[in-house]
Amino acid sequence: MTDFVAQEFSITDTQLENGLTIEASAGSGKTFSVAGIVAFQIATQPNLRISEILVTTFTRNAAAELRDRIRRQLVSLERALRENNIAEDDDIAQTLAKLDRMGCADRLDRAIREFDSATIATIHSVCSRVMAMAGLPVVGEGRTSSDIAQTVQFVVNAVMVTHAATPGAWGFTDPKKFAQRLEIAVTNALSSPRSQLLVAESTDETDDVNSVDQDLQTRRMVRECLTRINRITQSDPTFDDLLVRTANLLAQGGDEAVRHAFTSRFTIAIIDEAQDTDQLQWEIFRGVFQADETSRMLLAVGDPKQAIYRFRGADVEAYLAQRIPSKVRTLTRNWRSDARLIRALNTIFSGKEFGEGIEYPEVSARDGAPETSIGVFPSLAILGVGVQTNQNAIVKPTAWRVRELLAEILIDDKASQEGHRLPHPREICVLVNSKANGRKIEKELRAMGIPAVSSGTESVMASVMASDMRRLFDAMAHPGDRSRLRLAAATVFIGEQLVTLGALTDEMLDVISERVFEWASLVRRKGVNAWAFDIRRDTNIVERLVAGREGERQETDFTHIVELLHAATDGKGCAPDVLVNEMDRLEGLEDMNETVSRRVESDRDAVQIMTVHAAKGLEFPVVVVADLWKLTKSNASKIPIFHRPDADTDNQRHRAIDVGWINERPNSLGIALRDAEEFAEKKRLFYVAMTRAKHHVSLIHAAAENDKDLRVTSTLLEDIAEESDTSCIRVISYTTPPQAAPYAPRSQNKVKLGTAELTHSLRQTYQRLSFSGLTKYQRGQASSPVAPIDPTHGGQDDDDDIITIRS
Repeated sequence: MTDFVAQEFSITDTQLENGLTIEASAGSGKTFSVAGIVAFQIATQPNLRISEILVTTFTRNAAAELRDRIRRQLVSLERALRENNIAEDDDIAQTLAKLDRMGCADRLDRAIREFDSATIATIHSVCSRVMAMAGLPVVGEGRTSSDIAQTVQFVVNAVMVTHAATPGAWGFTDPKKFAQRLEIAVTNALSSPRSQLLVAESTDETDDVNSVDQDLQTRRMVRECLTRINRITQSDPTFDDLLVRTANLLAQGGDEAVRHAFTSRFTIAIIDEAQDTDQLQWEIFRGVFQADETSRMLLAVGDPKQAIYRFRGADVEAYLAQRIPSKVRTLTRNWRSDARLIRALNTIFSGKEFGEGIEYPEVSARDGAPETSIGVFPSLAILGVGVQTNQNAIVKPTAWRVRELLAEILIDDKASQEGHRLPHPREICVLVNSKANGRKIEKELRAMGIPAVSSGTESVMASVMASDMRRLFDAMAHPGDRSRLRLAAATVFIGEQLVTLGALTDEMLDVISERVFEWASLVRRKGVNAWAFDIRRDTNIVERLVAGREGERQETDFTHIVELLHAATDGKGCAPDVLVNEMDRLEGLEDMNETVSRRVESDRDAVQIMTVHAAKGLEFPVVVVADLWKLTKSNASKIPIFHRPDADTDNQRHRAIDVGWINERPNSLGIALRDAEEFAEKKRLFYVAMTRAKHHVSLIHAAAENDKDLRVTSTLLEDIAEESDTSCIRVISYTTPPQAAPYAPRSQNKVKLGTAELTHSLRQTYQRLSFSGLTKYQRGQASSPVAPIDPTHGGQDDDDDIITIRS
């Protein structure tokens, strides 16, 4: 436990200073606070221009949202001050009005006019600007994970061949397995360039001196791989290369001209989602904003309890190392949830830690928050499904619970005649950690007649539609290949059955080949959008495309992929093999990459199913959390990546990669530390899942099999009474869930339509002119240039001669 109590942050009252860290609990208005800080500083500092403020965040979508929110905050604040129309609950406007209302309004107006000069972007975008300033290669879309994997594989093989030819080198017992493990270690070292490559020196951790020597040689091989890969990517840098090169440019002793040009531009920097940074990014920030500066400020805004992107290289330990206890402020007023639900979450999380140095502060409801919006229904229901060791076991209970909620929970609604109503399916979100589990729950819900859609659970490139499109493009690129043509024939675009492909005659294949050739020619001449338009004009194809329960899903995937290919080809015509290569590139992106993450198929009324990662930052009226929250301990097949104190840096914890694991001699302490860090992140995932709801959370809780079966829920729910039954929390035995009636969508009350009565006269708001009429008027042959309008008869002028002017 830490020995300091952080003060509450206030946009108007807190004195900003370099190194300030603002920790915003879930639902406490983090994005609003970032926008508010920018607006308040612009309004109160006469010489501060918006071009001097740098705001960075984690993803492009988040950057776009921040940019929009900041601009809207500037506009609304400027209007309120200028019109002196200030809401009582608008603390920022109230404070500014007492200072210099019109002066603040003028400075805000200037910022709005200069808004295009603002730097609100991802860290990679900022790094690209630094690289461009230095005249160095800038990453575009960047190499995909598939590209990098191929490069790593090539280099590892080359280094292993070199090692085998070196006199005195040990022989590989299992070359294939060694290569696979070496590739994993190199890939992790590439994504975390400041990681230490750990070799155990203690004889307690090694069989003999030869083992230590093998590990040392293996470390040299890893370093050699990294050196060769860096040379290969010199002119085509990856995103990780971009960070390394930017950090080197901005470090003391780097490119002083670039460093001065960049640092002199910004007075205030705000790092949004600071918990998702890493050591390298902090080196960049500290290269621009020195810790002892007083005239310029670096602010960090985030929530370490929501640090859930370890698999992407995010390092919450780097964030914690930069955090200065005396400069930490918190946001603990919740603007999302009902007061009763907040008390329930406080009961669960109070006193708990989500990693070393990451504690849960008590959260309070906003002023005026309803006690509850769901009447006597509990705000948090913990549904015990007994001892379960397989994720499949919670699929049916989850679907049953959704059906119960649709039939039983009543949400306050002033627009309803009764003052409350049953929830719409779209108001319920099921959160999962497994993509496969999400698909199974979606299938179970649909079998019960409940509309359900998935979002953020997988890549669109893993869909049936992506497979069909790739087969067709492959056939377009190789028109003479009959085997490819047969595979294309089995796609939705041609419609042959897979089982009948062998029965296709040469004549039938010729007809299919002619159609494929026409499409290939269309793609070459006009691009992929023209091909998609041709597809949608064919009623037979469209009928197959939208047939069945998955029809809407198919159409959404088709539109999504076409948009990606259209953007990648700049909307121009291209050879079909270009589309094949682009499909391969997109397949290499990770599932949760915002570019390929599968979209919700429509805005229709359906239960939302998402992974916890995809739901971060979102909110829903009702949430069902469905996962075993189980940690697989001491997995020997997984490389130990962990943090350990480093005596050379005042015992700060640094990320380490266990080289001994490559030789199947993992460091036992490293495995224990890795397991502890993964378990802490599981807790943080659980926290994110439980804090998405506005009114109600249902937690599907599976008990642990034994003491070795480590579950997040076992540790966080240990203080909740087994048969607790309160208005906040209710623990319910759900081993035999009640059988609910089949779901039937509620009928909508149809209002009888009638003809509107015209209660006022119409004013003519346009005049009719003609070039001939204007000429006659100029010559004095007409008293007016305006042509009379006869409501019963059209004019005599040609269409091209008419000018209509609205008054």
